[in-house]
Amino acid sequence: MIWKLVFHIDEADKWPLLLGNIKNFLNGIGDQSYDINIVANAGAVTCISENGSQIIKEIQLLTLRNVQINFCKIALHGNNISENTVPNYIKIVSSGIKRIAELQINEGCAYIKP
Repeated sequence: MIWKLVFHIDEADKWPLLLGNIKNFLNGIGDQSYDINIVANAGAVTCISENGSQIIKEIQLLTLRNVQINFCKIALHGNNISENTVPNYIKIVSSGIKRIAELQINEGCAYIKP
């Protein structure tokens, strides 16, 4: 069995909760296989405007555990964040909501929103 999950975040202040949920999940499944995506849209993308923030460090650590990070291009533009400031370990997707739907419908991911 492969755990397939998509974590959706749209509020910047929810990052600690979401990151904690993912860490707890990974610790709970031990050595089982997983495919985890985080999709950030709306205000959640503003975490990158704080250069060197703890949230960004934790996001980067999750990518080392093969967690995929997706930031909505529409939300970046809506929050006046240049795509050039997004670290290369974060994938920019055309629409966060579209990406969530793709992951649920095409890849069979369970949807989780803390």
